[in-house]
Amino acid sequence: MFWAVGRFLALGFLTVAASFVEPLPTRQTRAVTVDVTVTTQDSTPVTTLVLDDFRVLVEGVETPIASISSSSTPRPLSIVVMVDQSPSMSGLTSTRDDFNGPLDRVLLGSLPGSVTDQDRLQLGRIAGRASVRPVHAATRDALRRVLPSFASRPLVGDYWGSPIWDAVDTAARALGNAPGRRLIVLITDGQGTANHLSAEEAAERAIAGNAIVTVIDQAANEVVKQDSGSVRVSPSRALVWIAAATGGAHFGDRRAMAMAPDPSFTAQLVRRAIAFGRHTYALTLRVADVSTPRALDITVRQPSLVVHAPAFIAQRSTEPSSHPVTVPRVLH
Repeated sequence: MFWAVGRFLALGFLTVAASFVEPLPTRQTRAVTVDVTVTTQDSTPVTTLVLDDFRVLVEGVETPIASISSSSTPRPLSIVVMVDQSPSMSGLTSTRDDFNGPLDRVLLGSLPGSVTDQDRLQLGRIAGRASVRPVHAATRDALRRVLPSFASRPLVGDYWGSPIWDAVDTAARALGNAPGRRLIVLITDGQGTANHLSAEEAAERAIAGNAIVTVIDQAANEVVKQDSGSVRVSPSRALVWIAAATGGAHFGDRRAMAMAPDPSFTAQLVRRAIAFGRHTYALTLRVADVSTPRALDITVRQPSLVVHAPAFIAQRSTEPSSHPVTVPRVLH
């Protein structure tokens, strides 16, 4: 009898004591999807990789991949094609009074054959300030009707400014929370003036909006005549950097000399830029905290392949990030 009561009291004590034991804290994680494009050295998309081919580091710590979606099926895009129409780009665009020229051939030679009915397209221009307008076109025939009127619209603001970094922010805001992969195609020679933002700040805002910047560099490999002879100009380091930091690509191989670019070749580069954005892997990661941007490094087993991924994980937002991303300074 006494043994039974003692056993009962002992069990009761253990039960009560157990109720006061605090549970061990659990680390809260959330699923984050990161879009990654893998290409060969000549920027041809690679679409046959599997989960085990990838390695992900977040803040230097290896992070497992919860799931991966295939890159073999092209994804719908939300696109802003932003064209620099400042004086330094006069070889591609044209004067204030006449816009029916090379730019028409670039846009008509690239977008109708690349943009599908599932995509969302907006066109922007940089001329004194950046502006964007949507193109309400569900078919390629409709695009052919819209593009000439866009290229003929009068310039806004001061024609002599070229705020290309502000334009990246304008394009990211225009994309907002648009579905699909968000792609900014920036056609420029990199000669930015009258900017309120730096290249680093522009990259921060594109990353915060989950948008990639792919650059069609009109000054790459340009040969400039000077008194002492010909000088080959290297691609703009800021343009190369912003494409890499946002997970985009840099296309630059100017075929013509000085201020006479080839519209058909530029159109080919625009088509490649859109194809680049369409074939992506969506990696789902479990991350402990994304309230502030976190450094991201993604590699693949095959060292000869090139991985295009954002340099940071950041919260999806249409507004500038309230937690600025710390990025390396660009050496201009």
